[in-house]
Amino acid sequence: MDGKKKRYSADELKKAAEEVRKGRSFRDAARAFGIPKSTIRDVVTNRYSRNRGAPAVFTTSEETEIVKWILARAAAGLPVGEKQVISYVTSFAKFYKKESGFKDGTPTRGWLRRFLARHPELSKRTANNLAKKRVITEANIRQWFDDILKYLETNGYVDVLSDPTRIFNMDETAFFLVPRRQKVIASKDSKTVQALTSNNDKENYTVLISASAAGVLAPPLVLFPYKSRIPGKIACSVPKGWSVGRSDSGWMNSNTFFEFIANVFYPWTVESNIKFPIILFVDGHSSHATYETVEFCKSKQIVLVSLFPNATHVMQPLDVAFFAPMKTAWQAELKKWRFDHDGAMITRCEFAPLLEITLQNMASKESSLINGFRKCGLYPFDADAIDYLSFPNPAAKPSSTLESYLPLPPLQEEEQMPFGMPAAPQQEINSTMLHFLNTKLLPCQLATFREHRNKFIWPGPVEDTNLFYLWRNTVDEVEGPPEYMIIDSPFVTIDEDLQAFDDTQVTLRNSSGKM
Repeated sequence: MDGKKKRYSADELKKAAEEVRKGRSFRDAARAFGIPKSTIRDVVTNRYSRNRGAPAVFTTSEETEIVKWILARAAAGLPVGEKQVISYVTSFAKFYKKESGFKDGTPTRGWLRRFLARHPELSKRTANNLAKKRVITEANIRQWFDDILKYLETNGYVDVLSDPTRIFNMDETAFFLVPRRQKVIASKDSKTVQALTSNNDKENYTVLISASAAGVLAPPLVLFPYKSRIPGKIACSVPKGWSVGRSDSGWMNSNTFFEFIANVFYPWTVESNIKFPIILFVDGHSSHATYETVEFCKSKQIVLVSLFPNATHVMQPLDVAFFAPMKTAWQAELKKWRFDHDGAMITRCEFAPLLEITLQNMASKESSLINGFRKCGLYPFDADAIDYLSFPNPAAKPSSTLESYLPLPPLQEEEQMPFGMPAAPQQEINSTMLHFLNTKLLPCQLATFREHRNKFIWPGPVEDTNLFYLWRNTVDEVEGPPEYMIIDSPFVTIDEDLQAFDDTQVTLRNSSGKM
C-alpha cells in the first residue's frame, strides 16, 4: 500500500463477492480486484444489511397506502402538511391496531423524516397558499378544473360527470335563533327601536346539508353541543328521516362527519337507488379527510373531491345558490314564530321542527340547487361557467395617503374626504384598525384573544374585557363573523331523567319515527 486510498467501483466489488461465493479465497479476490479483503467479506456475509434500531411500525404495503393517500389528496386539490400527515398516520395506526409502535400512539417528526427518506417520490415543497382574504385568480380556478378532470379520467370516474344524480355537494352552516336586521314599523321620532329577545343573539346550531346536482336534498344532520349524551326529548324532536348528532362544542368534527357519511348519507344513497360511483365535492376542512372517512368512501365508491381553497364562495353550490334563500326563509319563519309565541324562547326541542317548516315552505329549492351546480361549473363540469369578471382586481393597491392609515369614521356614499381625496373604503379602514390593535396588544394578550375568539363570554381577566370585545368586533368586520360561537352558559334546562342516546355521535330517525 502506498498510503493512498484505493478506489474501486460498486461493480468491481460485486464481481469480487461473486468470485468468493464461487469458491475463490478472499485473499485472491482482494489481490485480483484491488479491494480490501475485509470489505469483500462484509458484502458476502451481509454484515451491514441487517436492520438496526427499532423494528418498522408498518409493513411496506401499509406505507405504500400512506404514500397513495398523500399523493391522492394533492391530486384532488388538497395537499397535506406535516401535521396533517401525522394526524392521518395516527388514525391509520389506530385502525390497524399498531398505535403501540409510537409513543402515546402518535408518530414523531423524526418518524416522518425517516418515512420521507424511505419514499423519494415524496418531497417537502412550499405551497402557494391563499390566505382567507387573498384574491383568487382565474388561472388558479382553471388549473383546478384541469387537475380534477385529469384525476377523474385517470381513475375511471369521468363518466360520473355526465349524471347529475351522482354529483353531490355537502357543507355545514349555522342557524341563529334571533332574527337579524329586522325592519319594523315604529314612531318616526324614534332614533333606535329595541327588539326584546329571549334567546341570546349569538346562539346558533350547526346543520349539515347535502344535495345533488339534480336538485335533490339528502337528509340533514342537526348538531347539538353535548359531551356525552343527547336527551331523548331533543332527539325525538328531530323530523323523521333526519339525523341528530352531538359534539362537545356543537361544531362539526371528524368523528361526527364520518358517522354521518357511514350511517346516514351512504345508506340514503343506496335506498334512493343512486348508481355508484358518485362524486362528493366538499371544502378543505380537516374533518373531511380523516383516514376512516377516506377509506370508507373508497370502499363504497364515493369519490371525495376537495374544492379549491378559499374559493367556496364561487365554487360551492350550497354557498353560491342555496344557503342565502334558505337563510331568508329561516328568518321569515323565526319572525313568525316569535310573533305567534309573544317572543318566547326557542328551545332546542323546537329548533329542528322549525327548520323542517322552513325547508317545506322554501320556494324553488330544486331550481336553486341545479342553478348552483351550473354556476359553479360542477354540472356541467365546465371551467367557463365561473364568473371570473366578479373577481377582485389583484393589481389594485390601497391608497398611500395618510387618511387611509387612520381609523376614520364611516362616510356616507356621497361624502368625500377633505381636499378632494376619495373616501377610504370601510373594509380598508377596518383592516387598518385591526392592524393597529394587533401591534398595540401584548403578544400574550393577542394569543389569548385569538384562542377565545369563538367564546361568547370573555373568560379572561376582567380588565381585558372591553378591549377583547373591541378586538373581536373589529376582527368580525374584517374577516367576517365566526361560523360558530361557544355558549358556555346553559340556555335550556333539560330534565336529566329523560332517555338519552349516546352510543354514537350521529343518530338517524327512520321513517317510523324510531331512533
